[in-house]
Amino acid sequence: MDTRPSGLKRVLRGLGYALLIIGVLLALYGGTAYVAWQSGQSLRREKIETEMAAELARQLELAREDVNAGRYDLALHRMEWILQQQPDYPGVRELQNQAIIARDVVLTPSPTPTLTPTPTITPTPEPVSELERLQQLVRQQAWQDAISAIINFQAANPNYQRLQTDKLLYDAYVAYGVELLYGEQVELGLAYLSQAERLGALATDVIDQMSWAEMYLRGIAFYGVDWNAAIAYFSDLCLVAPFYQNACEKLNTARIAYADQYAVALDWCPAERYYRDALNQTYSRDLAQKVDEARQGCQEATPTPTPTLEPTETPAIEATPTP
Repeated sequence: MDTRPSGLKRVLRGLGYALLIIGVLLALYGGTAYVAWQSGQSLRREKIETEMAAELARQLELAREDVNAGRYDLALHRMEWILQQQPDYPGVRELQNQAIIARDVVLTPSPTPTLTPTPTITPTPEPVSELERLQQLVRQQAWQDAISAIINFQAANPNYQRLQTDKLLYDAYVAYGVELLYGEQVELGLAYLSQAERLGALATDVIDQMSWAEMYLRGIAFYGVDWNAAIAYFSDLCLVAPFYQNACEKLNTARIAYADQYAVALDWCPAERYYRDALNQTYSRDLAQKVDEARQGCQEATPTPTPTLEPTETPAIEATPTP
């Protein structure tokens, strides 16, 4: 009897079972890999959230110190950044209101006492009234007008109340310079602060803000030109002043752009590194996918080293001497 058809059936049946088993194994492996991937993404998100929570708490504590020290504008910049990250962050609104009220109290002009003139001082009415106008400009925070008017006043009256007008000019330079540091005219702000430094020593918090501005300018000079250099400067700035000029956001943009350059060149290992650094800063599904693609490309491009077996030395067999 010819048994070939039944034998063929058995072979086909065996192949079917084998394919079924392989399919089940692949499904199990795929499911396990997906669960592991999801777990990894969750852990990464938790890590990012934990680090952000620590940074928010640090900035709030620094804001409290600034308020206690009378550095109200700097405290408000910190709290503004906190609210951008988490609008309902506890304690920020209360401290923000406290800082605004305290700042307004400081800026509210108090009545100027009338001084009894002495016979030795006989100023002309014009400098006296002009000096009062300069003081009013400073109280109103009309910094540009105040600076211009004070400089003109000193040119016309070089010896009249010089210490007082220098103090007014110093205050206007500092206030306007710091204000400009947080806008688009950072270089001009630094120039005004340099002018203030010629008139007197700058406060520590002002010096700190100048250093942040200088780091920002160095980083922005390389932005889009040399991503590696930009990353170096914005890494430092993000660490010490994450609220300044969106430093951390600019850092992540630079990391992703630099990683994209490596990815286009199929240089996957450094691409994975910079994508991962960006993902550790801010999580997104698209970025997580880029990390996975770069990691896979890096693994495929890196050959697994084949272990080299040391040759086993065959011991020499000594001949037994014949008696």
